[in-house]
Amino acid sequence: MKMESILPYDKKKMHLEGSNKPKPQAIILLLLVSFASVGAVLFTPALPSISSFFHLSVGQAQLTITSYLIGYALGQLPYGPLANRFGRKITLYIGISLSIVGCLLCAVSSSFASFKLLVFARFLQALGASVGLKISFTMIADVYSQTESTKMIARNLIAFAVMPGLAVAMGGWLTHLFGWESCFYFLALFGAFVLWLSTKLPETAQSLDRYALGVSSIIHGYTLKFKNQRLVISGFMLGCVSSVLYIFASKAPFIGISLVGLTPDVFGTYNLIPLSGMLLGGLLSGRLAGRFPLLGLLLTGIVASFIATFTMLIPFSIGMFNSVTLFFPMFLIYMAEALVFANISSFGLAHAQNKSNGSAVLNFINLSITVVAVVLSEFIYPELAILMPISFLIFFFLCFLLWLRLRNLDSASPT
Repeated sequence: MKMESILPYDKKKMHLEGSNKPKPQAIILLLLVSFASVGAVLFTPALPSISSFFHLSVGQAQLTITSYLIGYALGQLPYGPLANRFGRKITLYIGISLSIVGCLLCAVSSSFASFKLLVFARFLQALGASVGLKISFTMIADVYSQTESTKMIARNLIAFAVMPGLAVAMGGWLTHLFGWESCFYFLALFGAFVLWLSTKLPETAQSLDRYALGVSSIIHGYTLKFKNQRLVISGFMLGCVSSVLYIFASKAPFIGISLVGLTPDVFGTYNLIPLSGMLLGGLLSGRLAGRFPLLGLLLTGIVASFIATFTMLIPFSIGMFNSVTLFFPMFLIYMAEALVFANISSFGLAHAQNKSNGSAVLNFINLSITVVAVVLSEFIYPELAILMPISFLIFFFLCFLLWLRLRNLDSASPT
């Protein structure tokens, strides 16, 4: 298969030398990693308002999250071949532009009094926004080793913590002051800012594959990745811990606003508490990367997450629903989950030769699991708060089973 260089011939040698590979700017990667998650959660303080505006049940209002997650998951696969054919930067431009269009359609859905338009526009918004996570992971894998990737992803968890937390706080105040539509106008402006920043990134792909968009090439490339057991198991484990994040994002507004009695602005501000746990966990993961065995760090994060969940389950089981029992346990859970996020992501991609397709499959599996989890939560317990921490325990137990499988694969590998 012929490959087409994306750089002038006289610069190609310098580009391929590991020490001289252009490194994408860390601050832009931070924003790209969090781009889709900001879009997913910024409007969540407005969910009760949206439910009231369109005269919906709790479960129906949560379709705005479900449709987003479906677009988020499906968006991972086409960006892999696109990034291989046109490069990382062009692919970013395409995805972010689509997300901006989706945000604007979400905002005008109230003018048409169309909840269907809102749900569809959320799908488009996510389909575009998913490019941020996909390409940022690909760029990191393009230029860093596994240990360096773990440290970079751990640092990016800071953005994964801080940005969505700030976004929920911002969404609470926007909803309180200007109405729920303002959340989506803000997201459109944020998308335009990220699009401009993306023009400052270096192109990290070493070559372009002119055949990458061929049907046979796509099928062959993804078939190989789905046969990669370590990559697939990593995606499933990532999906389990992501499910906890998004179930909390979809359930917490109704528990906090409708059950506890918080206003949207206060709920958004309190949401900074659990996200600060992810911030601390990301910092800790970066310090521990390379110092301890990866599987040991994964197990520590899984066990700590399981134990932390009981700090919510016990008070919820006796009817203690308040700000402390809702937000403080999530601080502990997010801090423990950060160990899993950073290490399992770098582990999965380290075992994928084609980093672009590898990150696409990793995040597709991750988000597909999340979609199923959120949909089930909508049907099984749309208003029953106690089932939220119970579902967390189930996901962390599944993580443990997946960890056992990874350990067995490592034990069976030749040394």
